[in-house]
Amino acid sequence: MAERVAIGPRHGVADAHRGRRRDERRALDVHRARGGKRDQRQREQSARDHKGRSPDDHGAPHGHTLRPVPSSEIAAGPFEALARDAARIGVRLDAATVALCARYADLLIERNTSVNLTAITTPADIATKHFLDSFTAIAVRTWTGRERMIDIGSGAGFPGLALQLALPGTQVTLVESMGKKARFLEEVTSTLALDGVEVRNERAEALAHTRRERYDVATARAVGTLGAIVEYLLPFLRVGGDAIAWKGR
Repeated sequence: MAERVAIGPRHGVADAHRGRRRDERRALDVHRARGGKRDQRQREQSARDHKGRSPDDHGAPHGHTLRPVPSSEIAAGPFEALARDAARIGVRLDAATVALCARYADLLIERNTSVNLTAITTPADIATKHFLDSFTAIAVRTWTGRERMIDIGSGAGFPGLALQLALPGTQVTLVESMGKKARFLEEVTSTLALDGVEVRNERAEALAHTRRERYDVATARAVGTLGAIVEYLLPFLRVGGDAIAWKGR
C-alpha cells in the first residue's frame, strides 16, 4: 500500500496521509466485501437455474439468445462502486465522470494488449488500485479546482489524468518519456474530449529548464525513491506549491 506525502517547497517532508489511511482501508474493504457477496448470489442463482432445467436443456434459457456482454456493462458495477468508495474519502464523482472513468478503463485494457501500460488489467482492480488510489491526492490538500498541475512519469495516466477527471477545472501537464505511453495518453485525452490536458513526451529533467516554478501542484507515482521524486518535482513548483508523492513502503 502506498503512502501519500505532501511536500511544500523549502519545507520538511510530512506524512499527510496518516489521517486518511483508515478511511481508505475501510473503503477498499467494503468494496471487496461487496464483490464477495455479489459472487455468492451469482453462484446461488446459477445453481437454481441449473436445477430447474430438464436433462436435455443445458444451453440458453428458453426464449432467449446468448449474446456477448459489452465491456461497458461489465465495467458498470466496479465503477458505480468506485463512486461510492470515493465519496467515503471525500471525493464526489457525478454520473458523467463515472462514465468517463469506465471508458478510460476500457481503453486501457484494450491498448494494454499491445503496449505494456499496466499490470492491473481488470475493471475492478483498475477502479480501486488506479482510480481510487489516485483520488487520495485530493485528501492531502485544499483544492480550488483551478490549479495548474504537472504529473511526472505519467505512464498510463495515474494519477494525473484521473485527477483531471475528478477536478475538471485543473490544467494538467502529463510528462512521459516513453513514446508509446505518451501516445496512449494523447488517445485517452482525445477520446474522452478532455480540456486542459497537455501531454509532453520528454524527460522531466529537460522540461524543468523551461517550466521552472510554473505549477501549483506536482505529482509522481511509482517513479523511484522519495528522494528522487522530490528532486523531480520541486523545480516545477511555485513558492508555496505542493508536491504529492505515492511512496512505497
